[in-house]
Amino acid sequence: MINYVIGVSALVFLIYRAVKSLKRRQRIKAGRAYFSACSGCCSDCTSHCSG
Repeated sequence: MINYVIGVSALVFLIYRAVKSLKRRQRIKAGRAYFSACSGCCSDCTSHCSG
């Protein structure tokens, strides 16, 4: 019975970590897309612009 509880809690923990990692990766991806978009003013742009 204890092995069952440990196994289930380990599985829940691994799923939780995977979901958290995916959400973090999506947040980073969205942030990168936001900062790479030029606003028209090259001083505001974090990537290289040919303004």
